[in-house]
Order: sequence, then structure tokens, then C-alpha cells
Amino acid sequence: ILVLRNPRFRQGAQELRALWTLFWVDREEWRKRGERVVREKTQGADLRARTPDELGDTPKPGRRGGTLAERFAELRRHPIAQVLSEMYLEGNLELTEAGERVARAASMYLDLKEGRGWAQDADVVQSVEIRNRMQRFRAKAQWLSIGPDLSLRADRAVLTSCEYDDPHYVIETHDLRMKPPRREGSKSFFVHAKDNALRFGESVAMPLPPLLAGNDENGYPFIGDLNFGN
Repeated sequence: ILVLRNPRFRQGAQELRALWTLFWVDREEWRKRGERVVREKTQGADLRARTPDELGDTPKPGRRGGTLAERFAELRRHPIAQVLSEMYLEGNLELTEAGERVARAASMYLDLKEGRGWAQDADVVQSVEIRNRMQRFRAKAQWLSIGPDLSLRADRAVLTSCEYDDPHYVIETHDLRMKPPRREGSKSFFVHAKDNALRFGESVAMPLPPLLAGNDENGYPFIGDLNFGN
């Protein structure tokens, strides 16, 4: 096991921070190439791994950033990820994009080879395009599962568009699923929630129908059965 204190992981405009990180070292991969990979891909006493962007490599013509799922798959193919096969992060876990916080959690586990994991006490802020406007939704869950395509799922969660820590209304759901954008350049997540109830403050919860929002394969936004494309 490799233990890091106050780690920072960066990929493009995204940065992940925590107080502690534990990596499980794949014994067979370490025997084959571990020492060479760590020596070639890192530098200095703080174990800094440099990406091609940081090294100043010129992007190849026509190369794009890709979707979130594609960038996550690229990260998992990194030589270091082949040696350090699993990771556990704990303490003030925070994910930012261009300096803006988009998620936080108390702890997180991720199997880098399988691409699956979970987050505890998760608080995720994502955008959904509704009527040609980006609306920010906040989802909180005690346990949130993570899929290989960065899809998120929770058996119990609360949703709100209120940005206060103590929102004036929430949608309580017993089945929440969130999928990242399928189109490159899009920031609109697909959100599906069922077994829902609307609650204002401490009032009685009112049942709600299933919630379905996101973009279709043509990039048109929709809410439920309503589509805002041509």
C-alpha cells in the first residue's frame, strides 16, 4: 500500500483534493514494470506525476478533449494506474472544475482497473439543459456508487436547485441515476429519479412522478416526455 498525504490530482481543468490517499499496488504489475513506470512518470520528493499537457506537448491535429467517460478511460489506461490498481481517498474530498467546486465527499473508493467505486456523504453539483438554459442541480446521498462511464447511482438521495446549504425545498428520491454527457463539449448531465416526493422545509412530503431530464442523442434537451428540439 502506498500512502500519500494532501494529494492533488489534476486532469485538464479538473482537480481532486483530499487529506489522505491510499493506493493498492498490483504486485504482478509492479514486478513487471512498476519501478520503471514510477521513475519515468514522476519526479521530485513530492511524487509529482506530469501529464502531457503540463509538459507542453503540442496536441495532435484534430485531437479533442473527449467526453468525461473518454477522459476517465484515458486516465485508467495511464501506466501508473496499471501499477496502482485501487485507490481510497478520505478527508475533505473536493472536486473542482476551473476553480469551481462540482463535488465533495467524506471518502471515496475507486477500482482503477474496473472503473467502479463509491463515495460516502456525497454532494454533487451538475448542470442539466432545460429549455435552452443550463440549470444547476445538487444531489446529496449518503452512499453513491460510481460506474465505469462515470455514471452515478444512489438508492436514497435528495435533489434541489437551491444553492444554499440548507435548501428551502428538496426532492427526496429512492432511485437516483446520473449519467455524464454523451456529446463532446456538452456539460448537460442525464438525470433519472423515481419514487420521488417534494418537501418544503419540515412540511409533509408530496408524492411526485418520475423525473427525467437531459439531452437526447441529437443534443436536444427534454424533460420527461417533452422534447425541445425541432
